[in-house]
Amino acid sequence: MKFIPEQLALCPPDPAAAIELLIAMGMQDWVRDIVVARGTVGEGLPYNREPLVENVAHLAFNYPVGAMKELEILHYSAGPNWMANEAPSASHLGMHCTEPEAENWRKFFDRRGIKAVQEVNTLTHSNPAIAGKRWYHYIIFHARPILGIDIKLIIRKESP
Repeated sequence: MKFIPEQLALCPPDPAAAIELLIAMGMQDWVRDIVVARGTVGEGLPYNREPLVENVAHLAFNYPVGAMKELEILHYSAGPNWMANEAPSASHLGMHCTEPEAENWRKFFDRRGIKAVQEVNTLTHSNPAIAGKRWYHYIIFHARPILGIDIKLIIRKESP
């Protein structure tokens, strides 16, 4: 197993101002998505067990960003989320993987006492390129006390 970060996410206090600054800095093209997801929030909570919550995130992506494939601006507008007490800050380094790879990573982090702080499945997307065609399983591990940033595993799904 090797962690290869593909995504850097920021959770700024004013996402519109952050995007405006990045546009002025030459990062012109942004893809936007509003995501509704359901799952668990809180360090160490088991996935798919009560209490299940829903949250809404407004996402903006810019591709490519140097060696990183994607820069994400993340803003939660509703529901419990792991960034509620962390923002503004860099949110996470993310990597796409399969479910079996995610389970290996879960064991890896568990051996080190690093728990999942949020784990959700997306329910809807507003981005027409993926809406009704693709969903995601997100697992965010609370590596912030060690790395200064959390780790997000992104698992693509073909059905909700």
